[in-house]
Amino acid sequence: MDEFWRGRLSPDACAASGAADARTHLAIATEALGGLAAALGLGAPFAASALARLSLHSAEIEITGAAKAGDAVRLTGGVAGWTEDALTAVFTHSDADGGALARTRIRARHVSARSFEAFAWPRRATEAFGRLPAQDTGWQALTESDAPGLEQAQELAAAGRGVFGAADADTAGRVTAHAILGRLLDAAGEADEAGARTNLVLHIAALPGRPYAVFAKDGGAWMLDAASGRALAELAR
Repeated sequence: MDEFWRGRLSPDACAASGAADARTHLAIATEALGGLAAALGLGAPFAASALARLSLHSAEIEITGAAKAGDAVRLTGGVAGWTEDALTAVFTHSDADGGALARTRIRARHVSARSFEAFAWPRRATEAFGRLPAQDTGWQALTESDAPGLEQAQELAAAGRGVFGAADADTAGRVTAHAILGRLLDAAGEADEAGARTNLVLHIAALPGRPYAVFAKDGGAWMLDAASGRALAELAR
């Protein structure tokens, strides 16, 4: 498999204990997605000057080994599937000796940087899809129905409230998926069993400066825009 990320885990990306968690692995997998996009001929879709971007819709993270801040990690993987305007990428996270640490699967849409409306891939990308080796994690497809129903959140007391800051945003000014996941994990708690999967579904963009509220129950969590009540994201296991 092709390599799309290599480096050492930053303490800032890890949990307070120094351990790599689902948020850590999603953050570096998002960087790896940028490398994969370059291999597809899409340039730099996470750059501030990009005319087209990749917008994350859902992610699955399965932690299979322990890692901590300072550890060397590499990500290999590629494209597992695609539609007219979206792709599914999978990555295997390994340590310096090749030991498995995690695997991630990300579904992202190809969107306009101005309107964030999805539009079709350019020909160079569809041609590249056919050349890249197919990836298969063996996971069943993630759908939004795998996440807990948002109506349940209305019956719960808030487990967290706050306002995202500028440091939580990407180059398009939208809060990153791993920043959202971090807040949800703070409320729901980390999965404590080996091989547990964390499933994240993103609904509408979270923006810096807007208040959010998080609700949690039985390992699931929901994030709402506290001003409008609209769903921002859901977490399920």
